[in-house]
Amino acid sequence: MATVAYAAPEVLSNAPIDHRSDIYSLGCTLYRLLTGHPPYPATNGAAGVMAAHLFSPPPRVTDQVPTLPAPLDQVIAVAMAKDPAARFPSASALAVAASAALHDATRHHPLPAVPSGEVVSYPSSWPAPAWWQHSGPRTMASPGPPLPLAPPPRGLDPAITRRRRRGVAIGASLAAVVLLAATIAIAAWPDHTTTPNPTDAGSAPAADGTPPEAQGPPATDITGPQLRPILLTANDIARATGGQAVTLETDTAAPFNDVDTVDNPQCLGAWAPGQQTVYASTGYTGMAAQTLRAINQSSSQDGVTQAVIAYPSQDKAAVAYVNQRGQWALCGGKPLTVTPTGQPPQTWDFAQPVTTSGVLTLAATLRGTATSCQHGLLARGNVVIDLRQCRPTGANVTALASATAAKIPRQ
Repeated sequence: MATVAYAAPEVLSNAPIDHRSDIYSLGCTLYRLLTGHPPYPATNGAAGVMAAHLFSPPPRVTDQVPTLPAPLDQVIAVAMAKDPAARFPSASALAVAASAALHDATRHHPLPAVPSGEVVSYPSSWPAPAWWQHSGPRTMASPGPPLPLAPPPRGLDPAITRRRRRGVAIGASLAAVVLLAATIAIAAWPDHTTTPNPTDAGSAPAADGTPPEAQGPPATDITGPQLRPILLTANDIARATGGQAVTLETDTAAPFNDVDTVDNPQCLGAWAPGQQTVYASTGYTGMAAQTLRAINQSSSQDGVTQAVIAYPSQDKAAVAYVNQRGQWALCGGKPLTVTPTGQPPQTWDFAQPVTTSGVLTLAATLRGTATSCQHGLLARGNVVIDLRQCRPTGANVTALASATAAKIPRQ
């Protein structure tokens, strides 16, 4: 299990994991080795770090160390892509890209200073062919004796000689960092070869490591008045999940307050979207919420409850999401008795929360019936999407959450 500082988004969200999660962690490790800092600071505690892994863009090494080659930013961006399919296919591919970025021929900036005590001596030129081009089996070879630096050309200024030697030494030191990370990766994580899924063809990184083209990122400055158009209409719901037509029942800019209808208030947020007890202390700046239901049915029989909540920043929205995710986990597998107004008590059995296509989902089944509800939670930009769909069969809250996310304005 990865520590939070190096954990891939799919690890934190209980989504399926494979070797690409290790590629993400290796990208985090490479960032740490190059900058001396973890990718995301723990300023807001573990929840803030988790939120950053889930929602914040990959950090740039040049923001911490401006003299590093700019192409390393691209290497980190691909290695730490939120979508596993957009990452490097193997640890060795990451190593090749990192080494190529390190030796970028277009780079003209001076290298950062390294204390002299950290360097003994280094080769004055790089061996050919490069280590990653070796066709034989990989082995963990011990380093050979250091090669002597070539004497300076006759008549060269000693100060220039010292600067050149320091540049060579520093470059070799930086290369050693990359090679160390790559060696660890190759030894610990063997290459995996997978057959691309046709549906993922557009999301795989290009041969040169360029991440896939995507729509612009969600806006991070959505305000309260901009929220209502993000909500799904009855036609949107029908297109996304089919089923019986629903009509608008409630439309509000205030949170719902159903705390008196459940026997365990701590699990109210896991059961119902947009609740006052869940959002009151989160610092949100605006909300739009609605209930829609089929004719002659309650919203918990055949209907949709949806809310979109704006925050002052993307980080605030992400922290709100992470905190709710933790609460849902505590309620997973437990029963909840709900007593709607004017109706007898109902017992709903929670499943365990899972993440499907990036949407945190929690299913609940009405005991003794086939009726089920799916509660979905998603953060995009500075907006949290919180909705639930109930119906006898065919609830698909993932499709609804994704359709809602698609309506959020882009930067």
